Amino acid sequence: MPEQKDPVFLEDFDLTELFPVPSVSEWQAVAEASLRGRSLSELVDFTHEGIDVPPLFTDGGSAEFDAGWPGQTPFVRGSAVLGSVESGWNVCEPVSAADPNHAAKAIRTASQRGVNAIWLRCTSTLGSRQVEEFGELVTALARSPIELDLDAGGSAPAALALLVSAAQQRKINLESISGTIGFDPLGTLATDGELAIGLDRSFELAAEMVRWLQANMPQMRSLAVSTLGYHEAGATAVQEIAFTAATGVEYLRLLTARGFDLDESCCQISFVTGIGRDLFMEIAKLRALRQVWSRVVEAAGGIEASQAAPILAVTSPRTLTRRDRWVNALRTTVEALAAVTGGADSIAILPFDSALEQPGEAGGRIAVNAHALLREECSLHRVMDPAGGSWYVEHLTRQLAEKSWELFQSLERDGGMRACLLSGSIHERVAEVAALKRDAISRRRDPITGVSSFPDENEACLMIKDKAPECHQSSRQADGPTIELANLSSATAGSVLERAIDAATAGATVHQLEVAMVGGEQPLRIPALVMERESSIFDRLRDRSDAWVSEYARRPSVFVACLGVAVELRAKVSFVRGALAVGGIVTSDENASANVAEAVSAFSESGETAAVICALDSQGPAAVADLVCGLKEKGAELVLIAAPPGTSDAKWRDAGTDGYLYAGCNLDEILEIVLNSLGVSE
Repeated sequence: MPEQKDPVFLEDFDLTELFPVPSVSEWQAVAEASLRGRSLSELVDFTHEGIDVPPLFTDGGSAEFDAGWPGQTPFVRGSAVLGSVESGWNVCEPVSAADPNHAAKAIRTASQRGVNAIWLRCTSTLGSRQVEEFGELVTALARSPIELDLDAGGSAPAALALLVSAAQQRKINLESISGTIGFDPLGTLATDGELAIGLDRSFELAAEMVRWLQANMPQMRSLAVSTLGYHEAGATAVQEIAFTAATGVEYLRLLTARGFDLDESCCQISFVTGIGRDLFMEIAKLRALRQVWSRVVEAAGGIEASQAAPILAVTSPRTLTRRDRWVNALRTTVEALAAVTGGADSIAILPFDSALEQPGEAGGRIAVNAHALLREECSLHRVMDPAGGSWYVEHLTRQLAEKSWELFQSLERDGGMRACLLSGSIHERVAEVAALKRDAISRRRDPITGVSSFPDENEACLMIKDKAPECHQSSRQADGPTIELANLSSATAGSVLERAIDAATAGATVHQLEVAMVGGEQPLRIPALVMERESSIFDRLRDRSDAWVSEYARRPSVFVACLGVAVELRAKVSFVRGALAVGGIVTSDENASANVAEAVSAFSESGETAAVICALDSQGPAAVADLVCGLKEKGAELVLIAAPPGTSDAKWRDAGTDGYLYAGCNLDEILEIVLNSLGVSE
């Protein structure tokens, strides 16, 4: 064996001598050389937030990118000094309160699966619930180290009365329950379009809830600022942050005007935000949200500890799909990754089948396991600030914070969040950007895997419905404990919650409590935000195709008229097949034809009534026009050309072309035209 020598270590070893650091101009020169004549400016990404994302980031030789330290103002790098290293993030499981017994069971088993928080969502069925039905739920909360994040919309005061009554009947120590009641009257008004108790009365109840909880349930926060409704309606990250700040300021004003000091008011507010599919934008959104809120509280005179924003991040309901729904498990994991990297305190991962009318149990189990994967297998909880030092993330954070602050100031000039909601300007802002996002999805600039890109052509027909949207409006019931409800109706400020607890103990339902709490104020109604899933644009087309299959036992189909050599047309034909599959449409023939006559003959023999022309550029516009004429003469009711119109549009339109199928076209409109032509009804 050769003699082994000890390694030699050089003193003052300097990598920069062996690997010189290139300048920015040198990087740009090499990058542009690889683009073969194109400019780097063509690689700039234009976002819905109005932020231009260049292809290369540097520190700029400036201290502008200094985001401070974790656990210190402006809290860009997280609210805790050690981030998630010390205790990790709260694993929050979404649970529906429609069935309190099921919710109680979920709470009892949560800690065994690593869950340490429950996001209890209350829907319209909550209105008929009485105190007895919440007994097991409250007992499960008291016996487990689980935090409660309640989402009951405008029914939050009534839901609190019911929970407290149930706890008192079972002699449970209220001080052992921690979390947030999550009362968000402005967010509820925007989302549901209705606030049964009215805004003035809701604000009075909010202050009373704060006093009551401080005295009886000190581990519970009263208010939540939720931008989930705006997120589901299509708002940008800039809008979400600005709406968060503006709503939070309204709640600080309502509390300080009623005798609370600023710092204790801040301690009563938590934040709920949706996390979309743009990984880096969502990371920056959480960081910028904390920075903006810190600046708000600092400007108001709050101490440093009051400037931290406790955030519950929820994977986006908007990005969930009904089609190829297993992909949602990947989608929500990426969104959770953004939440962890952005420094969220609590994270709720929605089950992959949440968009379905009847989601299964497997979705919840996979969602909880995604937390374990990010924590134990990816070790994200061992890194203090995973995004720290990234020039790209710091650039996005700074841009988001600046633009959000500008919008926040604009809302304040217009009278604040309350005034802007009542005037309709908030809805107009969201609707405007939602239309732009819808157009980007329709043109597949923002692709949806499994729906608008790489759809599963063999997926079984889904004769199912969307899951009913979450709604906080209560059902109506006439009977109830007359005396207690009468006392509640006549209660003066400061005694409403106590009277509500008495009425709940006597058997009043959530809705009856709500009606009695109104105190003479009329329900407030405005147009609700239009919330939709991104994939719903194409779902309705696939639904039409599925209905066709159930009637005719086959998919609607079109003929692909290929003009040229088969090998050379392969990419174009593949594009056409994939684009049509988005609408549940199949192709009946893809054989290449040497000339127009052969292509027309093949169409005639196919028995189809619609065709898409795939032709090589070498065939020329005239040959394509001749093929259009030939197909029309043979009875084609619809003829599309798989190419952008360009300078040949007039010639092809004169020949009878009905439209164009190409990358960047409005695929939603084209597919609807095809289905209508084939007689596939809505």
